[in-house]
Amino acid sequence: MFTKGAIHLVRVEWGDHFMRPESGDTLKPVIQFMKENPSLKIEIDTHMEPCGNDKFCTNLSWGRSRTVADYIIGQGIDSARLVAKGWGWHRTLPGCSSADIAKMKTNEEKIAAYQKDRRTEVQIIGPDSANIFQWSDVKFMKYSLRRVQFTYELAKGQLLPDSENHMRLDTVVKFLKSHPYLAIGVYVHTDQQGSNKHDYILSQERAQTITDTLVKMGIDPTRITTKGWEGCKPLISPKKIAAMKTQEEKEAAYAMDRRTEIVRL
Repeated sequence: MFTKGAIHLVRVEWGDHFMRPESGDTLKPVIQFMKENPSLKIEIDTHMEPCGNDKFCTNLSWGRSRTVADYIIGQGIDSARLVAKGWGWHRTLPGCSSADIAKMKTNEEKIAAYQKDRRTEVQIIGPDSANIFQWSDVKFMKYSLRRVQFTYELAKGQLLPDSENHMRLDTVVKFLKSHPYLAIGVYVHTDQQGSNKHDYILSQERAQTITDTLVKMGIDPTRITTKGWEGCKPLISPKKIAAMKTQEEKEAAYAMDRRTEIVRL
């Protein structure tokens, strides 16, 4: 039974939060577990070694957790089932505190302790009462967002007519109907492969498709703001994608950038 597991091999670039390609294999059991248990939600906690600026380490660890979460979302897991946290170096393992490391006699011992503390842990934080995750189980603060894994026709604005899209739309509608005072933004992003004009039109069409569908399902259109962001807000910068060595890495990065976000306004 998967209750809590430390994933020590989620490799990232040094001083950065971009996940290395080999880490996808490490995350496969987590993704498979979540698909087999659709009522569960998890917390992703990333920790750093006790060195460096506190603010920098906290932000970097949060960015690494967010990268792991984005990868899991890209594999078809609803973003509302994930919570990403970065702890910096405030939760060191036994024997790996600053005081412990200062007593170590060799560099090898210190490096081993630092490596032990650099870790990402996945923990179950609770089941959902229904088979479809309800956003009301998660505190949805103003201006916070949920990434929803909708799938669209290739290079078109229409949703694919599959059951998963219907399930996710139903999840959003149920949440909005149970919180009639909330206004939301439907924001769609594309990757950076097309022209700005093409990507703007495509992202706008896709955002409008989601909005039109929500309205047909009973949501007041005055509660929804629709926006297509094209590829101007990438999760991974063009410079980093250009530096990737394989087409597989680049395709994975583009897939992360293609996303639909529901934002509370």
